[in-house]
Amino acid sequence: MGVHDEGQTVSPHGHAKLVDNDLRQEKSNTLAVRVWEMFGFGTQYLWLFSIIFGALFFSSSADVEWARLVKVSFAVGFAVVYLSLYALKNVIDFDSFGRSSIVFFGIAGTLGTMLVVFPVSGGLEFFVLFVASVLVGISQTMLMLLGNRTWSKMQPERVMVHLAGSALVACVLYCVLTFVPAALSTFVVCLLPVMGSLILSSTRKGSLRPLPLRKLDLSDRRLCGKILVFVAAFSFPMGIVTGSATYSGVAAFAFDSLIFVVAALCIALFAFVLALRAVPTDMLKILGSVGSPLIVVGCIVVLASQGEAFLVGGAFVVAGFVASDLFMWFLNAELVSRSGRKPLEVLARSCCVEWAFFILGFILGSALFGDMTELISVAFIYGLSAIALIVVSSFVLTQVDLVHIVEARESVQSKQSTEDACRSVAERFGLSARETEVMVYLANGRTVPYIQEKLTISQSTVKTHVRNIYRKMGVQGKQEFLDTIEKEVL
Repeated sequence: MGVHDEGQTVSPHGHAKLVDNDLRQEKSNTLAVRVWEMFGFGTQYLWLFSIIFGALFFSSSADVEWARLVKVSFAVGFAVVYLSLYALKNVIDFDSFGRSSIVFFGIAGTLGTMLVVFPVSGGLEFFVLFVASVLVGISQTMLMLLGNRTWSKMQPERVMVHLAGSALVACVLYCVLTFVPAALSTFVVCLLPVMGSLILSSTRKGSLRPLPLRKLDLSDRRLCGKILVFVAAFSFPMGIVTGSATYSGVAAFAFDSLIFVVAALCIALFAFVLALRAVPTDMLKILGSVGSPLIVVGCIVVLASQGEAFLVGGAFVVAGFVASDLFMWFLNAELVSRSGRKPLEVLARSCCVEWAFFILGFILGSALFGDMTELISVAFIYGLSAIALIVVSSFVLTQVDLVHIVEARESVQSKQSTEDACRSVAERFGLSARETEVMVYLANGRTVPYIQEKLTISQSTVKTHVRNIYRKMGVQGKQEFLDTIEKEVL
């Protein structure tokens, strides 16, 4: 039997419920502190939906052929830049990129986006697409990699809320922008890269993960191969759906894209609720097990209807893709944190594969769906996609592999140290870096004179920091403060 603070006995089952409630409250509190940080990834996700996966950005030009060229050009740009960065993984030092560098990447993305607002014809067409693809490719890849670097230093619970919340925000904003004037929505999409860079450059990057974490060995080629095969399997059908959608008329293209984003919104909402309620291991297992079946169902619907139910099948595929994509972003953050490898080394490889197979699917989908005599071939590639995903989920990257990767701690190392607990509390209540230092000393029983000597500040400054800590945490004195830290440790 356990004993509660008031002296009343609590059963082990009741204690587990209390711990679970505390975990949910902790993750809910992340929404009250620096919630705007979620918009950093959200703006990039919205940009991808507006230009690559949807039709929002092309509402001004109303040119589906131009949209198709831009989509495939940008996707090729992403794949090439990721491949190039992976080849230079031992040369590029990500830690050297400061706030100004991040903002520069955002500006490059905005300029590249502005270049393709309206169709260009003649000899300039390929030149403009090339320049825009280079600018956008560098911008998006670098911002995503830098975002992954940030998430790898956060607690897994906060990463869950960040990623799922970002996807939800992106889908909601897409739906809102669909109903505003085309010129305004296009203008907003152009600004998304620089807006995202400003947010990412201000996101806290301090090491917030509780230690010790079980380390992962990414030198295991079999594990890396399994992950890459899974990425290829869920990216290919998304490319097929996106390419197929571009062969509708302008109005149908916009409507199909909106329906697809609504499907993505539903799965993002599901992931967000899951992030607030589930532990990291459970969330990864659920997302990993939900995405593939949704894509398989979508492929089967298109296959069975010979393309007549493309909109319904496509919605299932998009929802499954978003679930699988969120799963991979969370997984990559865990891999970077737990293996000690650079984000560039871990993420560039999987993203290169993702975009390469998206391009392959896009080309096949647009080429075959545009010719109504090739419906048998369309059905074949959707069926092939479904079979491939079933095989991959059943025999390649299985639930056993997921559990092995995402277990957060060894059972004998389940408690956080006092310092890690203080960092968690500081993040939750928005304490400054200096206040966090003072908090660690207080939690270890140090006196004001001792803290003054160690930090080389005056006693009055120490006392001011202590008052601010108590105020922000909502505690009345030292004993209540220590109780809060002890609860976090446990």
